[in-house]
Amino acid sequence: MKRFLNAFKSFIKDDNGFEFLQLAIVIIIVAGLAVVVYAIADNAKAKLEQAGDDILNMGSGQTNP
Repeated sequence: MKRFLNAFKSFIKDDNGFEFLQLAIVIIIVAGLAVVVYAIADNAKAKLEQAGDDILNMGSGQTNP
């Protein structure tokens, strides 16, 4: 535990810690964008599948609610 605290203190005092912080922020932003893009793609897929089902059901006279 003491070794961890010493490493943390030296990290805080070191100016290179800011570079690490910037990198962490960029990684968080990229991960957030990936989640948004995945959600949009998933929603588009669902809409396209629904449209395909609607087209197939047109000839039989059935509709999905």
